[in-house]
Amino acid sequence: MFIFGSPTYGGNPSGLVNSYIENLNLPQNVTVGVFTVGSVSTQDSNLVLQQSLQNKTVTVKMSKKFDQSAVQNNYTTYINEIIA
Repeated sequence: MFIFGSPTYGGNPSGLVNSYIENLNLPQNVTVGVFTVGSVSTQDSNLVLQQSLQNKTVTVKMSKKFDQSAVQNNYTTYINEIIA
């Protein structure tokens, strides 16, 4: 299992994180979670991260956008939902 997260800038995930994901060699059939954190919770910047993973043989089990008010419990719940 891999979990990728990124802050957002102008509604997009960090270019560095996105580039890292695009160039990463993941094992086949691995489960992945993606999340982004930004000031506007309605932006779906996770879609950009998911598109970076499209050409890989992975399953994105959960995608979540957190706003800046997210607290530790939000992240813990997210991880527990991926593991379940």
